Amino acid sequence: MKLKQIPRRANPVAIACSAAILVIRKLRLSKAGGLEGHYAATNLCVAYLKVGAMDNAEEACDLAVASIREVIATNSGGYPNSGKSHAYRTFLAAALSNRGVFFAVNDRPELARKDFHAAIDVNSRNREAEINLAGLMQPAVPAACT
Repeated sequence: MKLKQIPRRANPVAIACSAAILVIRKLRLSKAGGLEGHYAATNLCVAYLKVGAMDNAEEACDLAVASIREVIATNSGGYPNSGKSHAYRTFLAAALSNRGVFFAVNDRPELARKDFHAAIDVNSRNREAEINLAGLMQPAVPAACT
């Protein structure tokens, strides 16, 4: 398939929003369960956040966390240190961090902090959660300074 060429002066924000809308259209129809359902929910969480559809974002972010926890519960028992288990923990940490971002942008800092800490506890190498937590702890910059 040949991709359309993007104009040289294309607005990167508009491109990102268009991509998010395409993801939403494709994935909201997904009825997949298991790991595939987790991937869909994670991508929807981020896409809905990107376009500002906060009610949908909250539902998708919660589903991403719940679905990977279900995958972990059903697939990694007995092999807690396996590569598969590590991958599942990485996915859970990313889902928690994404949901933390949702909480942060919706003025729910305590829930955001809780999810960022949980992401770090699950996967201590999750730099995104550390960065998000550090940003959450910074004092707000007055609007006049932007």
